[in-house]
Amino acid sequence: MLCDPWFTRGIFEGGWDNYPPVTEPEKIIKDVTHLFISHIHEDHWDLNVIRSLSRNVDIFIPDLYPNHLIKNQLQKEGFRRITMLMTGKPAVVSNGVTLEVIPPMNSYAQEFPLYGANEEQRPVFSIDAGCIIDDGEVKIVLLSDNSPYNPSSAGRSLKRMKNADLLAFPYNGAAADFPLCYEFPIQEIVKIANERERRREKATVKFLELVTPKLAMPYSSDFAVLGPMAEKHCCFENEFWFNKKSVATHYKEQHEISTTYLLEGDVICIDKNGYRYESKRTDFPQLREFLFDNYHESPLTKTLYSSPSSYDVIENKSRDAAVNMFLLMEKYGFETDWLLTIELSDLDERRIIIDFRDKCVKETKDIDRKMLTCIVDSGYFEALLDRRSHWNNAHSSFQLRWKREPNEYDIFLYGALNFFHLPIKKDAT
Repeated sequence: MLCDPWFTRGIFEGGWDNYPPVTEPEKIIKDVTHLFISHIHEDHWDLNVIRSLSRNVDIFIPDLYPNHLIKNQLQKEGFRRITMLMTGKPAVVSNGVTLEVIPPMNSYAQEFPLYGANEEQRPVFSIDAGCIIDDGEVKIVLLSDNSPYNPSSAGRSLKRMKNADLLAFPYNGAAADFPLCYEFPIQEIVKIANERERRREKATVKFLELVTPKLAMPYSSDFAVLGPMAEKHCCFENEFWFNKKSVATHYKEQHEISTTYLLEGDVICIDKNGYRYESKRTDFPQLREFLFDNYHESPLTKTLYSSPSSYDVIENKSRDAAVNMFLLMEKYGFETDWLLTIELSDLDERRIIIDFRDKCVKETKDIDRKMLTCIVDSGYFEALLDRRSHWNNAHSSFQLRWKREPNEYDIFLYGALNFFHLPIKKDAT
Protein backbone atom coordinates (compact mmCIF):
# COMPACT_ATOMS: atom_id res chain seq x y z
CA MET A 1 0.00 0.00 0.00
CA LEU A 2 1.34 3.39 -1.03
CA CYS A 3 0.22 6.27 1.20
CA ASP A 4 0.21 9.97 0.27
CA PRO A 5 2.85 9.90 -2.50
CA TRP A 6 4.77 13.01 -3.58
CA PHE A 7 7.95 12.98 -5.68
CA THR A 8 7.53 15.92 -8.11
CA ARG A 9 9.67 19.01 -7.62
CA GLY A 10 8.00 22.39 -7.59
CA ILE A 11 4.51 21.66 -6.32
CA PHE A 12 2.39 24.48 -4.85
CA GLU A 13 3.10 26.88 -7.72
CA GLY A 14 6.80 26.01 -7.76
CA GLY A 15 7.14 26.66 -4.03
CA TRP A 16 8.01 23.22 -2.60
CA ASP A 17 10.60 20.53 -3.16
CA ASN A 18 11.16 17.13 -1.56
CA TYR A 19 13.56 17.19 1.35
CA PRO A 20 15.35 14.93 1.82
CA PRO A 21 15.27 14.48 -1.98
CA VAL A 22 13.69 11.34 -3.42
CA THR A 23 16.25 9.80 -5.74
CA GLU A 24 14.70 6.50 -6.84
CA PRO A 25 10.90 6.85 -6.92
CA GLU A 26 10.51 3.89 -9.27
CA LYS A 27 11.63 1.55 -6.48
CA ILE A 28 9.02 2.96 -4.11
CA ILE A 29 6.07 2.54 -6.46
CA LYS A 30 7.06 -0.88 -7.79
CA ASP A 31 4.34 -3.51 -7.32
CA VAL A 32 1.89 -1.12 -5.60
CA THR A 33 -1.60 -2.62 -5.46
CA HIS A 34 -3.34 -0.22 -3.04
CA LEU A 35 -3.19 3.55 -2.65
CA PHE A 36 -4.41 5.68 0.26
CA ILE A 37 -4.78 9.46 -0.14
CA SER A 38 -5.43 11.26 3.14
CA HIS A 39 -6.56 14.66 1.81
CA ILE A 40 -6.56 17.03 -1.14
CA HIS A 41 -3.28 18.95 -0.67
CA GLU A 42 -1.03 18.11 -3.59
CA ASP A 43 1.93 16.98 -1.46
CA HIS A 44 -0.27 13.99 -0.58
CA TRP A 45 -1.41 12.90 -4.04
CA ASP A 46 1.17 13.66 -6.67
CA LEU A 47 -0.52 13.02 -10.01
CA ASN A 48 2.81 12.38 -11.70
CA VAL A 49 3.33 9.47 -9.32
CA ILE A 50 -0.22 8.15 -9.53
CA ARG A 51 -0.22 8.25 -13.35
CA SER A 52 2.61 5.72 -13.33
CA LEU A 53 0.54 3.20 -11.34
CA SER A 54 -1.57 0.43 -12.82
CA ARG A 55 -5.12 1.49 -13.59
CA ASN A 56 -6.17 -1.57 -11.59
CA VAL A 57 -4.75 -0.21 -8.34
CA ASP A 58 -7.33 0.03 -5.53
CA ILE A 59 -7.58 3.65 -4.35
CA PHE A 60 -9.06 4.70 -1.01
CA ILE A 61 -9.97 8.31 -0.18
CA PRO A 62 -11.69 9.72 2.95
CA ASP A 63 -15.28 10.68 2.23
CA LEU A 64 -14.72 14.24 3.44
CA TYR A 65 -15.22 17.52 1.58
CA PRO A 66 -13.58 18.44 -0.80
CA ASN A 67 -11.96 15.07 -1.50
CA HIS A 68 -14.54 14.34 -4.21
CA LEU A 69 -12.34 16.53 -6.40
CA ILE A 70 -9.55 13.95 -6.05
CA LYS A 71 -11.94 11.21 -7.15
CA ASN A 72 -13.12 13.25 -10.14
CA GLN A 73 -9.56 13.90 -11.30
CA LEU A 74 -8.45 10.29 -10.91
CA GLN A 75 -11.48 9.08 -12.85
CA LYS A 76 -10.42 11.39 -15.68
CA GLU A 77 -7.02 9.69 -15.53
CA GLY A 78 -8.66 6.31 -16.12
CA PHE A 79 -8.74 4.94 -12.58
CA ARG A 80 -11.97 3.12 -11.76
CA ARG A 81 -11.30 1.19 -8.56
CA ILE A 82 -11.85 4.16 -6.26
CA THR A 83 -13.57 3.86 -2.89
CA MET A 84 -14.62 6.80 -0.74
CA LEU A 85 -14.33 5.62 2.87
CA MET A 86 -16.45 7.00 5.68
CA THR A 87 -14.51 8.02 8.78
CA GLY A 88 -14.39 5.81 11.84
CA LYS A 89 -15.50 2.60 10.10
CA PRO A 90 -12.94 -0.15 9.35
CA ALA A 91 -13.29 -1.40 5.76
CA VAL A 92 -11.87 -4.64 4.39
CA VAL A 93 -9.42 -3.71 1.61
CA SER A 94 -7.65 -7.06 1.13
CA ASN A 95 -7.71 -10.54 2.61
CA GLY A 96 -7.71 -10.03 6.37
CA VAL A 97 -6.63 -6.38 6.12
CA THR A 98 -8.79 -3.44 7.16
CA LEU A 99 -8.29 0.26 6.52
CA GLU A 100 -9.97 2.86 8.71
CA VAL A 101 -10.03 6.61 8.13
CA ILE A 102 -9.24 8.64 11.25
CA PRO A 103 -11.39 11.82 11.37
CA PRO A 104 -9.64 15.20 11.62
CA MET A 105 -8.32 15.93 15.11
CA ASN A 106 -6.97 19.38 14.25
CA SER A 107 -10.12 21.28 13.35
CA TYR A 108 -8.67 24.63 14.41
CA ALA A 109 -5.00 23.63 14.26
CA GLN A 110 -3.21 25.39 17.12
CA GLU A 111 -5.82 28.04 17.76
CA PHE A 112 -6.59 26.39 21.11
CA PRO A 113 -9.05 29.05 22.36
CA LEU A 114 -11.38 28.00 19.53
CA TYR A 115 -11.84 24.52 21.01
CA GLY A 116 -14.50 23.94 23.63
CA ALA A 117 -17.36 26.34 24.30
CA ASN A 118 -19.51 27.47 21.36
CA GLU A 119 -17.53 25.23 19.03
CA GLU A 120 -20.63 24.52 16.98
CA GLN A 121 -20.82 28.22 16.11
CA ARG A 122 -17.36 28.33 14.57
CA PRO A 123 -16.43 27.23 11.06
CA VAL A 124 -14.44 24.03 10.69
CA PHE A 125 -11.96 24.00 7.82
CA SER A 126 -9.91 20.93 8.67
CA ILE A 127 -9.46 18.49 5.81
CA ASP A 128 -6.70 16.34 7.30
CA ALA A 129 -7.33 12.67 7.98
CA GLY A 130 -5.19 9.68 8.88
CA CYS A 131 -5.61 5.93 8.66
CA ILE A 132 -5.36 2.70 10.64
CA ILE A 133 -4.08 -0.37 8.78
CA ASP A 134 -4.77 -3.62 10.64
CA ASP A 135 -4.22 -7.22 9.53
CA GLY A 136 -5.25 -8.80 12.82
CA GLU A 137 -1.69 -9.19 14.06
CA VAL A 138 -0.04 -5.88 13.29
CA LYS A 139 -1.66 -2.44 13.53
CA ILE A 140 -0.14 0.63 11.87
CA VAL A 141 -1.46 4.16 12.49
CA LEU A 142 -0.49 6.86 9.97
CA LEU A 143 -1.72 10.29 11.05
CA SER A 144 -0.42 12.05 7.92
CA ASP A 145 -1.06 15.78 8.62
CA ASN A 146 -3.73 15.01 11.21
CA SER A 147 -2.09 16.56 14.28
CA PRO A 148 -3.78 15.28 17.48
CA TYR A 149 -4.77 18.56 19.11
CA ASN A 150 -8.27 17.33 19.91
CA PRO A 151 -8.18 13.50 20.13
CA SER A 152 -11.85 13.24 21.09
CA SER A 153 -12.67 14.38 17.52
CA ALA A 154 -11.44 10.97 16.36
CA GLY A 155 -14.55 9.41 17.86
CA ARG A 156 -14.56 5.60 17.77
CA SER A 157 -11.21 5.59 15.95
CA LEU A 158 -9.48 6.81 19.12
CA LYS A 159 -9.98 3.48 20.87
CA ARG A 160 -8.81 1.54 17.82
CA MET A 161 -5.62 3.61 17.60
CA LYS A 162 -4.51 2.38 21.03
CA ASN A 163 -1.56 0.01 21.39
CA ALA A 164 -0.55 0.29 17.72
CA ASP A 165 2.65 -1.48 16.70
CA LEU A 166 3.67 1.73 14.92
CA LEU A 167 2.16 5.21 15.12
CA ALA A 168 3.53 7.81 12.69
CA PHE A 169 2.82 11.46 13.49
CA PRO A 170 3.43 14.88 11.87
CA TYR A 171 6.27 16.46 13.79
CA ASN A 172 6.21 20.19 13.00
CA GLY A 173 4.10 23.00 11.60
CA ALA A 174 6.72 24.40 9.23
CA ALA A 175 4.33 23.96 6.30
CA ALA A 176 2.24 26.86 7.64
CA ASP A 177 3.04 30.20 6.02
CA PHE A 178 2.67 31.90 9.41
CA PRO A 179 4.98 33.25 10.70
CA LEU A 180 7.60 32.74 7.94
CA CYS A 181 5.79 34.72 5.23
CA TYR A 182 4.81 37.58 7.55
CA GLU A 183 6.72 40.82 7.95
CA PHE A 184 8.39 40.02 11.28
CA PRO A 185 12.09 40.20 12.21
CA ILE A 186 13.82 36.82 12.02
CA GLN A 187 14.13 36.64 15.80
CA GLU A 188 10.38 37.13 16.16
CA ILE A 189 9.67 34.48 13.51
CA VAL A 190 11.79 31.94 15.38
CA LYS A 191 10.18 32.89 18.69
CA ILE A 192 6.65 32.49 17.32
CA ALA A 193 7.51 29.19 15.65
CA ASN A 194 9.12 27.83 18.82
CA GLU A 195 6.03 28.70 20.84
CA ARG A 196 3.92 26.91 18.23
CA GLU A 197 6.12 23.82 18.39
CA ARG A 198 6.02 23.73 22.18
CA ARG A 199 2.24 23.57 21.97
CA ARG A 200 2.51 20.87 19.29
CA GLU A 201 4.93 18.84 21.41
CA LYS A 202 2.70 19.07 24.47
CA ALA A 203 -0.36 17.93 22.52
CA THR A 204 1.53 15.14 20.74
CA VAL A 205 3.08 13.76 23.93
CA LYS A 206 -0.30 13.80 25.66
CA PHE A 207 -1.78 11.92 22.71
CA LEU A 208 1.01 9.32 22.60
CA GLU A 209 0.60 8.72 26.33
CA LEU A 210 -3.13 8.26 25.72
CA VAL A 211 -2.86 5.71 22.90
CA THR A 212 0.44 4.09 24.04
CA PRO A 213 1.94 2.89 20.73
CA LYS A 214 4.76 0.36 20.87
CA LEU A 215 6.80 2.52 18.50
CA ALA A 216 6.32 6.13 17.39
CA MET A 217 7.73 7.71 14.24
CA PRO A 218 7.87 11.41 13.26
CA TYR A 219 7.02 11.84 9.56
CA SER A 220 4.82 13.88 7.19
CA SER A 221 6.62 17.16 7.78
CA ASP A 222 9.44 16.86 5.26
CA PHE A 223 9.83 19.50 2.57
CA ALA A 224 12.01 22.39 1.44
CA VAL A 225 10.88 25.84 0.39
CA LEU A 226 11.94 27.04 -3.05
CA GLY A 227 11.90 30.67 -4.13
CA PRO A 228 12.48 33.86 -2.15
CA MET A 229 11.53 32.39 1.25
CA ALA A 230 14.25 29.72 1.12
CA GLU A 231 16.78 31.70 3.13
CA LYS A 232 14.24 32.61 5.80
CA HIS A 233 13.24 28.95 5.95
CA CYS A 234 16.76 28.17 7.14
CA CYS A 235 16.23 30.22 10.29
CA PHE A 236 14.71 27.08 11.83
CA GLU A 237 17.56 24.72 10.99
CA ASN A 238 19.04 24.73 14.50
CA GLU A 239 15.73 24.02 16.23
CA PHE A 240 15.27 20.42 17.35
CA TRP A 241 11.76 20.19 15.89
CA PHE A 242 12.91 20.94 12.34
CA ASN A 243 14.11 17.48 11.29
CA LYS A 244 12.77 14.05 12.11
CA LYS A 245 16.08 12.61 13.33
CA SER A 246 16.38 15.17 16.13
CA VAL A 247 12.64 14.95 16.87
CA ALA A 248 12.90 11.17 17.30
CA THR A 249 15.90 11.63 19.61
CA HIS A 250 14.14 14.36 21.60
CA TYR A 251 10.98 12.34 22.19
CA LYS A 252 13.03 9.32 23.24
CA GLU A 253 15.25 11.27 25.64
CA GLN A 254 12.80 13.82 27.04
CA HIS A 255 9.61 11.76 27.14
CA GLU A 256 10.90 8.16 27.20
CA ILE A 257 8.83 7.30 24.13
CA SER A 258 10.25 4.61 21.84
CA THR A 259 10.81 6.30 18.50
CA THR A 260 12.37 5.78 15.11
CA TYR A 261 12.68 7.74 11.88
CA LEU A 262 13.06 6.63 8.27
CA LEU A 263 14.79 8.04 5.21
CA GLU A 264 14.39 6.99 1.59
CA GLY A 265 15.44 3.38 1.18
CA ASP A 266 15.02 2.50 4.86
CA VAL A 267 12.96 -0.62 5.60
CA ILE A 268 11.37 -1.49 8.91
CA CYS A 269 9.68 -4.88 9.30
CA ILE A 270 6.96 -5.23 11.92
CA ASP A 271 5.26 -8.43 13.04
CA LYS A 272 3.63 -9.77 16.18
CA ASN A 273 7.05 -10.29 17.75
CA GLY A 274 8.15 -6.67 17.36
CA TYR A 275 10.15 -4.76 14.78
CA ARG A 276 13.53 -4.93 13.09
CA TYR A 277 15.38 -2.93 10.46
CA GLU A 278 16.40 -4.52 7.19
CA SER A 279 18.24 -1.37 6.18
CA LYS A 280 18.88 1.97 7.84
CA ARG A 281 20.63 4.97 6.36
CA THR A 282 22.82 7.07 8.58
CA ASP A 283 23.21 10.11 6.34
CA PHE A 284 20.91 13.12 6.48
CA PRO A 285 21.41 15.86 3.86
CA GLN A 286 22.00 19.39 5.12
CA LEU A 287 18.99 21.60 4.41
CA ARG A 288 20.92 24.83 3.80
CA GLU A 289 23.11 23.33 1.10
CA PHE A 290 20.11 21.73 -0.54
CA LEU A 291 18.08 24.94 -0.50
CA PHE A 292 20.71 27.18 -1.99
CA ASP A 293 21.38 24.74 -4.79
CA ASN A 294 17.74 25.31 -5.75
CA TYR A 295 17.23 28.96 -4.80
CA HIS A 296 15.04 31.32 -6.84
CA GLU A 297 15.24 35.02 -6.06
CA SER A 298 11.74 35.83 -7.32
CA PRO A 299 8.50 33.87 -6.95
CA LEU A 300 8.12 31.20 -9.62
CA THR A 301 4.54 32.35 -10.05
CA LYS A 302 5.90 35.18 -12.19
CA THR A 303 6.83 32.64 -14.85
CA LEU A 304 3.62 30.63 -14.39
CA TYR A 305 1.19 33.53 -14.73
CA SER A 306 1.54 36.54 -17.02
CA SER A 307 0.59 40.04 -15.90
CA PRO A 308 -2.91 41.34 -16.70
CA SER A 309 -3.41 43.80 -19.53
CA SER A 310 -4.14 46.67 -17.14
CA TYR A 311 -4.87 47.58 -13.54
CA ASP A 312 -8.50 48.22 -14.50
CA VAL A 313 -8.88 44.53 -15.39
CA ILE A 314 -7.64 43.53 -11.93
CA GLU A 315 -9.82 46.10 -10.19
CA ASN A 316 -13.01 45.01 -11.98
CA LYS A 317 -12.35 41.33 -11.30
CA SER A 318 -11.62 42.14 -7.66
CA ARG A 319 -14.99 43.82 -7.27
CA ASP A 320 -16.83 40.88 -8.82
CA ALA A 321 -14.86 38.39 -6.73
CA ALA A 322 -15.58 40.39 -3.57
CA VAL A 323 -19.31 40.30 -4.27
CA ASN A 324 -19.08 36.52 -4.68
CA MET A 325 -17.11 36.28 -1.42
CA PHE A 326 -19.63 38.37 0.53
CA LEU A 327 -22.51 36.23 -0.72
CA LEU A 328 -20.79 33.03 0.38
CA MET A 329 -19.85 34.56 3.72
CA GLU A 330 -23.50 35.33 4.32
CA LYS A 331 -24.50 31.83 3.24
CA TYR A 332 -22.10 30.19 5.71
CA GLY A 333 -22.47 32.72 8.52
CA PHE A 334 -18.99 34.25 8.34
CA GLU A 335 -18.59 37.63 10.04
CA THR A 336 -15.46 39.73 10.45
CA ASP A 337 -14.72 43.47 10.60
CA TRP A 338 -11.19 43.39 9.16
CA LEU A 339 -9.87 45.17 6.10
CA LEU A 340 -7.98 43.17 3.47
CA THR A 341 -5.43 45.08 1.41
CA ILE A 342 -3.98 43.54 -1.74
CA GLU A 343 -0.66 45.21 -2.60
CA LEU A 344 0.29 44.52 -6.24
CA SER A 345 4.06 44.41 -6.06
CA ASP A 346 4.67 44.83 -9.80
CA LEU A 347 2.13 47.62 -10.46
CA ASP A 348 3.73 50.51 -8.59
CA GLU A 349 2.32 49.02 -5.38
CA ARG A 350 -1.26 49.71 -6.44
CA ARG A 351 -3.70 48.65 -3.74
CA ILE A 352 -7.12 47.04 -3.63
CA ILE A 353 -8.88 47.29 -0.26
CA ILE A 354 -11.70 44.95 0.75
CA ASP A 355 -13.87 46.08 3.67
CA PHE A 356 -15.46 43.06 5.35
CA ARG A 357 -17.53 45.20 7.72
CA ASP A 358 -19.14 47.40 5.07
CA LYS A 359 -19.05 44.69 2.38
CA CYS A 360 -17.39 46.81 -0.30
CA VAL A 361 -14.17 47.51 -2.20
CA LYS A 362 -12.42 50.79 -1.34
CA GLU A 363 -9.57 52.88 -2.67
CA THR A 364 -8.36 54.17 0.72
CA LYS A 365 -8.12 52.44 4.06
CA ASP A 366 -9.81 53.53 7.25
CA ILE A 367 -7.63 54.61 10.14
CA ASP A 368 -7.61 52.43 13.26
CA ARG A 369 -9.09 49.39 11.54
CA LYS A 370 -7.71 45.87 11.74
CA MET A 371 -5.78 45.24 8.55
CA LEU A 372 -4.50 42.12 6.80
CA THR A 373 -2.20 42.92 3.85
CA CYS A 374 -1.25 40.49 1.12
CA ILE A 375 1.71 41.40 -1.12
CA VAL A 376 1.47 39.58 -4.45
CA ASP A 377 2.34 40.12 -8.11
CA SER A 378 -0.59 41.01 -10.33
CA GLY A 379 -0.41 37.92 -12.56
CA TYR A 380 -0.68 35.56 -9.62
CA PHE A 381 -3.47 37.61 -8.06
CA GLU A 382 -5.46 37.52 -11.30
CA ALA A 383 -4.97 33.73 -11.45
CA LEU A 384 -6.41 33.47 -7.94
CA LEU A 385 -9.41 35.57 -8.93
CA ASP A 386 -9.92 33.52 -12.11
CA ARG A 387 -9.71 30.17 -10.25
CA ARG A 388 -6.63 29.14 -12.21
CA SER A 389 -5.07 28.86 -8.78
CA HIS A 390 -6.57 28.71 -5.29
CA TRP A 391 -5.95 30.70 -2.13
CA ASN A 392 -5.41 27.53 -0.12
CA ASN A 393 -2.54 26.50 -2.40
CA ALA A 394 -1.27 30.06 -2.48
CA HIS A 395 -0.88 30.09 1.31
CA SER A 396 1.09 26.85 1.11
CA SER A 397 3.29 28.05 -1.76
CA PHE A 398 5.31 30.46 0.44
CA GLN A 399 5.21 32.94 -2.45
CA LEU A 400 2.83 35.44 -0.88
CA ARG A 401 3.99 37.97 1.72
CA TRP A 402 1.73 39.12 4.52
CA LYS A 403 1.34 41.79 7.18
CA ARG A 404 -1.39 41.95 9.81
CA GLU A 405 -2.11 44.69 12.30
CA PRO A 406 -2.73 43.77 15.04
CA ASN A 407 -1.08 40.35 15.03
CA GLU A 408 -4.30 38.44 15.69
CA TYR A 409 -5.80 35.37 14.04
CA ASP A 410 -9.40 35.67 12.82
CA ILE A 411 -10.71 32.33 11.61
CA PHE A 412 -13.58 33.90 9.65
CA LEU A 413 -11.21 36.26 7.82
CA TYR A 414 -8.90 33.48 6.65
CA GLY A 415 -11.85 31.25 5.86
CA ALA A 416 -13.44 33.97 3.72
CA LEU A 417 -10.28 34.26 1.62
CA ASN A 418 -11.07 30.83 0.16
CA PHE A 419 -14.18 32.42 -1.41
CA PHE A 420 -12.31 35.41 -2.89
CA HIS A 421 -12.61 34.47 -6.55
CA LEU A 422 -15.00 34.93 -9.44
CA PRO A 423 -18.17 32.83 -9.30
CA ILE A 424 -18.36 29.60 -11.26
CA LYS A 425 -20.06 30.15 -14.61
CA LYS A 426 -23.46 28.50 -14.84
CA ASP A 427 -22.48 26.41 -17.84
CA ALA A 428 -19.33 25.13 -16.10
CA THR A 429 -19.18 21.49 -15.09
